[in-house]
Amino acid sequence: MRNPALPLAVSVVSLLAIIAVSGCSSAGTTTQEKAPEQDKGLDPTGGAAVDTTGKNPDGVPYPSTGIGTTSGTHKATAVGKPGDRIANFKFVGYINGDKAGGLKPFSMADYYDPKAKTIKLIHIQAAGIWCGYCKLESQLIAPIADEMKAKGMILLTTVAEGKTGGTPAVLADLDAWLGIAQNPKYTIALDPGNKNLGVFYTAAALPWNAWVDPRTMEILEAHEGGYAQGTTSDKVRQDFDSWLNFVNNIYKPSGT
Repeated sequence: MRNPALPLAVSVVSLLAIIAVSGCSSAGTTTQEKAPEQDKGLDPTGGAAVDTTGKNPDGVPYPSTGIGTTSGTHKATAVGKPGDRIANFKFVGYINGDKAGGLKPFSMADYYDPKAKTIKLIHIQAAGIWCGYCKLESQLIAPIADEMKAKGMILLTTVAEGKTGGTPAVLADLDAWLGIAQNPKYTIALDPGNKNLGVFYTAAALPWNAWVDPRTMEILEAHEGGYAQGTTSDKVRQDFDSWLNFVNNIYKPSGT
């Protein structure tokens, strides 16, 4: 069981202070030493940072029904069985990859766009520093990231684990990911120890990828594992464009 959600009254300053303390506490840790305590940068109680009362930037309440972890069976070329809606998880990270702007809190509600006015599709990648396929995927996305964002796609990477599998990511790992992902101009966030998105995947199977429809926050498709060695950014572009075409021209979820 996960603990109750992080109270909305917790300030940004408190969140950042907690992350800073936790990140420093793991300095110098080696693989021979005991794994560091989980970074409690999201929730001082160690529970999932889920907000069920949030609103999107236009003040529209986030969906409160149909929340779950089951993805749809859609393919980019064909409509399948609808998936659950992703919960309004809260994170702390670098918005648009802007380290100079500092760590900021955000939630899935920030991407909820019922009319798809500005956001057409959400892609989430869960990653670990130790994970070679996670690094490869981010580096394949880097050359096409601006193009995808211009087409209305939100790109989000959550860094869940550090240099050793099973070791919760800390702030230093988030900073390291900026270089690994070739200074991404999209948002990267901490999800230490997979405590938010870990309900969707087996940690050892990172990366995890999901496509979310911003009109309903439905999980259209999700899977463990990433792209194989030898994949090109052009291939990734084709995949991303196929899903954009799916939400733009093929799929009309109920209620929209």
